Amino acid sequence: MKKNYRSRLLAGSIFLANALHAQIIVTSGTTMEITAGTTFHAAGLNLQNNAGGTINHAGTIIMAGNATGRDIINDGTFNGASGTIQMTGTTEQQIQGNSVVNIGTFTINNGGNGVSVTNTGALRIHSALNLTNGRLFTADASPVRFTTTAANPTEDNTNHIRGTAIMEARTVDDAAFGPFLMFSMAAGGDVDDLTLTRRSGRGNTTSRGFTPTTGFVNPIGFESIDAHWVVDISNTAAGTRNATFSWISDWDNGRNLAQMQLWRTNSPFTIASPWFLYNAGLLNLPTRIHTESNIPLSALRNGWTLSDQVNPLPVDLLAFDVRLVKGQDVEVLWNSKNELNLSHYVVERSFNNLHFEPITSVPAKNQPENNYLHTDWNAKSLGKNILYYRLVQVEQNGFKRTTPSKAVHFNKAFWVGIYPNPYKDELNVKIYNPEKNRITLTLTDNLGNTHLRTTLEGEEIHFKPSERLPHLAAGVYFLQISDGSQTELHKIVKM
Repeated sequence: MKKNYRSRLLAGSIFLANALHAQIIVTSGTTMEITAGTTFHAAGLNLQNNAGGTINHAGTIIMAGNATGRDIINDGTFNGASGTIQMTGTTEQQIQGNSVVNIGTFTINNGGNGVSVTNTGALRIHSALNLTNGRLFTADASPVRFTTTAANPTEDNTNHIRGTAIMEARTVDDAAFGPFLMFSMAAGGDVDDLTLTRRSGRGNTTSRGFTPTTGFVNPIGFESIDAHWVVDISNTAAGTRNATFSWISDWDNGRNLAQMQLWRTNSPFTIASPWFLYNAGLLNLPTRIHTESNIPLSALRNGWTLSDQVNPLPVDLLAFDVRLVKGQDVEVLWNSKNELNLSHYVVERSFNNLHFEPITSVPAKNQPENNYLHTDWNAKSLGKNILYYRLVQVEQNGFKRTTPSKAVHFNKAFWVGIYPNPYKDELNVKIYNPEKNRITLTLTDNLGNTHLRTTLEGEEIHFKPSERLPHLAAGVYFLQISDGSQTELHKIVKM
């Protein structure tokens, strides 16, 4: 049954119900008006606004569900910035079509079944999204958008947005902002306008218009929490901000909240690699709230998420190591993937691991895969038992990131170099063993299980554990190297 409307619905209550599936169709060239004070209650029906049709809505629409779940189909103009839609069905309900549904207040109260948005024009909230009893499922192609007049939606583990949500550009200047979509900023540098996008809760949603992931996954399979924010500001000239990120336990994605780290992308326009470790310190976040202080505005304009220590995200610097060659020279090696807008690397050296001095600058290659080597010739002649090295990555916009330092010991019985680490196919272990002592290598996992034990001899040893363990599962391992008097333990990551 089809009901075609070309009329104006005045104040009062209109109840339409049909045991069979029926459509309320607004055809091309037709306008349907629901005035303030009018309640339009549709049970067992769907509301379809065809291309060229117009719905002017200032009252209340109650969609009580129908057999197909396709409650609202909008291909025309839907002007409802001062109106209300209530979704009160008993199964999952849907909004479809190719045009924007503008609505003042959108309420989901359908017994926890939720509402799926698959219209490519988006659901656009002007006043409030009320998640009373049910989730809102969205996607990049069909997000929920919040205008400058919309309030922050209240979310919890039971009722939240699962997918993509966008807060349209708001003028913030140097004032405090938020919280909105579980992001906030203290007053600080002048950002002018702020646009905020959050992708969250994307797991277990294969039927809702986008490829599911649980967290934001890098090429080697590690994952973040199941939430990601894109902070797009229009002014990055100067100043800093304190920014706060929070999430619900439903988005933990199995991460260890006692060992969290903050990551960012290189651009507000992508969630793909490369990712950069912004805060390498281990954060204990049992409340799922983290405030990062004094973020330069040039760095703030990026994508952000959190992951734990054993689940690093895609980062351009995949491996960094130093090794002693023939007891005299120090080789500094690193490799990277997906470099983007990187200017150069600075190799720094220190005698005490506190004060570092630059010793060379290496231009970035900005290729999909990059290998680098710098040799600090005759470093032993400096007369120190230990030297420390680190890398500074310098982006084209001047933003810098510094790696943890690596130490080289000159008074040891043997010296070890391991590369690449993390590794995918081939792992190399090189040992300079001038006294030619017998060296024992033992590889264990984080549960203490032994996967490899072997004994090697010689002055210059080159061993490939990957050849002995070609089917080793991805994960974190520990390689112990010992000659009986000296023992070293190295963390190995198999991708």
